[in-house]
Order: sequence, then C-alpha cells, then structure tokens
Amino acid sequence: MKQVWAERLRILRSQKFARFKRRWLYHFQQHPRVFLSEVTLLTRLPALLAILSHHVHGFASEGNDGYFQIAQNVVTRGIIGLDSHHLLTRGPLFPLILAPGFLLQHPVLWTLAVNLAASIGICLLVFEACLLWSQSSVAASAAAFLVVANPWLIWTVKNPTPTITATFLTALASYLLARVAFASAGKELKFCLYLGGVSALAALDHPALIALIAGFSAALFLILWHKRAISPLLGLIVLWSGFAACIAPYSYRNFRITGRFIPVADSAPFSYLMGTGLFGSSIYPVGDFRDFSKVAARLHVTVEDLDVQFYTIDDRYYPLLSSLAKQDFETLLIKHPLYLLFRTFIMSLWFWCAGDKFVWLTVAHCVYWLLFASGMIVAIRRQGVTTIAPFVALVIPGALLHGMSMPLIGYAAYSIPYCVLLAAPLAIGLKDSKLLDKLLPQSERRACIPAQPGR
Repeated sequence: MKQVWAERLRILRSQKFARFKRRWLYHFQQHPRVFLSEVTLLTRLPALLAILSHHVHGFASEGNDGYFQIAQNVVTRGIIGLDSHHLLTRGPLFPLILAPGFLLQHPVLWTLAVNLAASIGICLLVFEACLLWSQSSVAASAAAFLVVANPWLIWTVKNPTPTITATFLTALASYLLARVAFASAGKELKFCLYLGGVSALAALDHPALIALIAGFSAALFLILWHKRAISPLLGLIVLWSGFAACIAPYSYRNFRITGRFIPVADSAPFSYLMGTGLFGSSIYPVGDFRDFSKVAARLHVTVEDLDVQFYTIDDRYYPLLSSLAKQDFETLLIKHPLYLLFRTFIMSLWFWCAGDKFVWLTVAHCVYWLLFASGMIVAIRRQGVTTIAPFVALVIPGALLHGMSMPLIGYAAYSIPYCVLLAAPLAIGLKDSKLLDKLLPQSERRACIPAQPGR
C-alpha cells in the first residue's frame, strides 16, 4: 500500500513539474523580453538588499570613486568635480545622471532606480542585437541571459559608479552596429551617426570606454566593406562626425580650464604609471594598487602633496605625469620592445580576468569569459571568420589600452561592458546548437525567425 501511495505521489509531482515547465516555456516563448526583464530584476534584488547590511561598503564610500560627491557638487556648487583642483579625472555624464536625485532629495533611491532601469535596458538591447545577428529568439535569449547573469554586473547595481550605465551605453552602441549591418540600402548612414554619438556618450560616462570608438571604427569598416552598400570611408566619416559633435563641448570645457586638449579625462598617464608600477612588483595582480608612494616619488613630492581624493590627485600634477609616462613608454619601445610586448599582453589578460589577491575570483572570471570564447569558436566554424571578425575588432583596442595602463581596479570591473559586445557571436554559436536542444527541444520551441529590418 505504501508503495502505491509513493508511486501516486511521484506521478503527481511529475505532473506538477510538467505543468510548471509548460507554463514557463509558454511565457518564455511568447514574451521573451518580459521574461528576461523579470529575470534581470529578480537577480538584482539580493544586491539591492545588501545595501541594508553592514557587510558592504557605504553607499558613498571611498571605493565608489567620488561620483556621488561630484553629483552633489553639480547641484550645490555648479561644478563637475570634487573641488576646484579635482576637475579632470571623472567623466561628466554619470554625475549629471545622478544629480536629479539630489534635487529630489532622494539621491540613493534615484541612483538605484537609474541602475535598475539601465540593467533592464542592457538586457533588452542585448536581446535585440543578438536577435538580428542570430535570427533565433532562443539563442538571443540565452546570450542576453548570460550577460545579465554576470555576477559582477549584478553586484555593482548597488554602487553609485558608472559600471551599469556604461554597460547600457555599450549595449546601445552594439545594437546600433547591428542595425547598420541589417539596415536597408540608404539607411546605414543614419545609424552610423547615432553609433558615433552613443560611443561619445559612453566615453563621457566612463572615460576608459573612449577605446570603443576605435573598436567600432574597425568593426564598422569590416561590416560596410563586406556589405558593399555604401563606402566604408563615408561610414567612418559619419561615425566620427557623430562622435566629435557629442564630445566636443566637454573637450572645449577641459581646454578652457587647462589650455590643453583633453577629450574627456586626464587620468591615462596616472593609470599607466600606477599599473606598470604594480606590474614591476609582481607579474600576478597582487598588492596595494592604491599605493601612491611610487607616483609621489616620481614627482619628487610627498603623498600628502598629491592631495589624494577618491583615488584622484591634484590636477596640476597630470601634465608632469603625462611627460613621465610618455618618456617611459618611448624608452621601452626603443630599448626593450619585447618586454613592452610581454607586459602589454599579460596586463591585457588581467584586464579580462584579474581578481586582485583573490585567486578564486580570477578563476571565476576566466570561466565566464571562456563561455564567450567557446561560442565565438563555434560561430567561426559555422559562419566563417568574415562574420565574426568585426566582434574581435571591437574588443582589441580596449584590451590594448588597459594592457598599457591599470586593469586591476574593482576586480576587472573595466571589462564588464565588453560582455555585451561578445554576446552576438555567442548567440550565433548557440543557434541550433545541441546544448539548446537539450535545454529546450525543437518539439517544444515556437519557430521565431524575425524579418530583418528594412528588408
């Protein structure tokens, strides 16, 4: 008798699971964007609740790079900076986005709302871009899920730093690149102009993303050359016109302050000396990467003279650091080119995978990026190098830039926006794959092959 009841209970549980699975599949297939948005919100609730815990840093702590304080200064003092001597090392866009929160007298809630909205935007933009490239709703959903499930992207949703908004703008640029690739003849230039403007906004939000314009230039050239609808040179001119139009006002502001051409921030030489100094101490990224004593020694001043605030120093030292960094780089290029090549290669790896002193974080980063690399390899086998080459070109400039500077901040946080650029080849590799067949058999899928825009 007990065996009969146990069997009935097992059958009942299996039926309930089957009904739950059918409902889940129906919701997933009929409303993939709603499903992904729900997943995005649910996965970020623990990080938001962690703000109430004593186990996380304060919302406007030193580790959040002073963006919260700059936003407050925008409202109270009318300056985009920490004070009159710290104006040149942070992008202006994110503090301007946070500023309404101070006007509304709820800056924390405003910041969290901005990060949540941007997180949903990342999810939807990655899905739409991957849908265009893969022509598979299931593959696009899987790629978008892997992006929004990035543990570091989830954790930073609670921080007043531009990681989320920078990733959103990168996702928007990636979507516009897909629109260029699939636009009907004559409409490509419009999206090229938008792409240039969004690339500029990404750099204004997070200055390290100024490398994106080089990556998008290379990718756009390859796409237009392969498409042969308009001249690649014309597309690049329009792209850079959009970029220059959006970035010029802030560059002019910097010129008025310093008399020098500074597109967004003046911190690259400082990052170069900090990062290479750390590399000289250890090939593995360990140690105190906030140690300013070496930079102070190069300038023949004390650390107190640097007036360190939120990991920035007094603006008057940046021209001197620029000369020192240029001299150091030229010396290595002429006298020790192999060492320079080796150092750039190793630091580029840490840009993707650095976990600082925590080895397990390095391993976790490696595993995460190997998923994208595997998808790219499969995509190359299926579509050929020509289709995937633009995505490789997208990430090379950023890896090189950070390979010559300081890729260790925030547990490889600077590489987070690049996951949205590699989502499309991952979706192409996942399309009709055996892995998706196991998770979602063809018999249970709803055919979803969207028409390409403009065709």
